[in-house]
Amino acid sequence: MAWHYETFCFLLFLPYISCECIKEVYENMAFQGGDLYTVFAPNVEHCQTACTFDPQCLLFTYLPGTSRTESERFACLMKDSENGTLPSVILEGAISGYSQKQCNTKVNDCNTELYTGIDMIGTNYNLTTAMNVDHCQQKCTDDRHCLFFTYVTDKFHSKPLRNTCYFKYTLKGTPTKIRALTNVVSGFSLKPCGRSTAGCTSDIFQEFEFSGDDITSVFSPDIHTCQKICTYYPNCLFFTFYTKAWTVESQRNLCFLKTSRTGIPSAPVQKGNALSGFSLLTCKKVTPMCPLPVLTDADVLGKDLGTVYVAGEKACQQLCSDTIRCQFYTYSSAKDRKS
Repeated sequence: MAWHYETFCFLLFLPYISCECIKEVYENMAFQGGDLYTVFAPNVEHCQTACTFDPQCLLFTYLPGTSRTESERFACLMKDSENGTLPSVILEGAISGYSQKQCNTKVNDCNTELYTGIDMIGTNYNLTTAMNVDHCQQKCTDDRHCLFFTYVTDKFHSKPLRNTCYFKYTLKGTPTKIRALTNVVSGFSLKPCGRSTAGCTSDIFQEFEFSGDDITSVFSPDIHTCQKICTYYPNCLFFTFYTKAWTVESQRNLCFLKTSRTGIPSAPVQKGNALSGFSLLTCKKVTPMCPLPVLTDADVLGKDLGTVYVAGEKACQQLCSDTIRCQFYTYSSAKDRKS
């Protein structure tokens, strides 16, 4: 016997927008308004990738290194809009475009490009000598804290600084500023490309809480999603996850992202209903973000986008995937609501 239920799909996040994939970028054009915040990127491709990975960014305007105002050079202006677009103006040198969230092509943060003549600024927490820029990049890749680097070539004007490799990081994972500088080369760690030789630990440590410096905490449906979040979150080296049986109700399913100077927990403590583990960023095999788990008998809370009638739970998931603002959803059938 076929059962037909009236079904609801609750889409969660910001106002409803269903957008097409727009890959083109527009030169000498700037979007007006909708500013979220500004990051700094070495080129427009990196700016577009940053917008794509940001949960709110739908559009961007990039100001290259030739911009007249020094503070605006290499600036990537992340933007949002309730209807998916913004008014534009002519601005010489500016490049604007859209997030690639709705495109079928896979976007990843593996960036092998080297940028000659720019210094990507961040916290210089370590420096070493290197034979060449490739050697410097590999050293950054093998260092657990290094997110990007600047290499001083053997033609740099100050002889004592030649062949120096500066390891850098920032809280957001992107440079705090970029400046033009002759005879230096900058680039990013190749950890997201699976190029690190530091090795990784994929084990989950049952009934242990890791001690370290807390970066932030987020709610996660399970331990494996918590580990993925840590892997992709800037500076996260290890984590602790409290299960749904944790004694403090408000902390159940909470994922604590952590770091430390040494790169390892300072003092693991045995605790019931706590699970801990390490980021998988230094693994040779790149950790895919998908698939993510589908939860049963759970309501994921967030800001409601709207309620839509659908044919079933898979249709609900597809509708969320096709809606640019939707990050997660809750599906409920009439049978579920009556029981």
